[in-house]
Amino acid sequence: MQPQIRERLAVVVREGLKGNHLLFGEPDLTAALGCADEGPDGRMVVDPVLAGELGTAGLQLVQVGSIQDARTLIGGLSPACRMALARLYLRFLARCAATRGHAN
Repeated sequence: MQPQIRERLAVVVREGLKGNHLLFGEPDLTAALGCADEGPDGRMVVDPVLAGELGTAGLQLVQVGSIQDARTLIGGLSPACRMALARLYLRFLARCAATRGHAN
């Protein structure tokens, strides 16, 4: 991973653990928390079309030049993709918090 990408990710995680969510607005985070599309093993279940959109968005996000560019890109995604991406983000933060010994 390129150093600038790693640093942006570190900022997003550090701020996210403090409750400052730099990439997502409140409506997307609220929708992500209210969604229960999990399989019996606890993993997210998404249809193939949404999975493709998520994959494309992920590749684009690592190429953007700034956090504001990332917010703009996320804002242009479909509502279903924004919600799924926000769910992945929140799960990632929860895992980061668990590894750092923070409360869930």
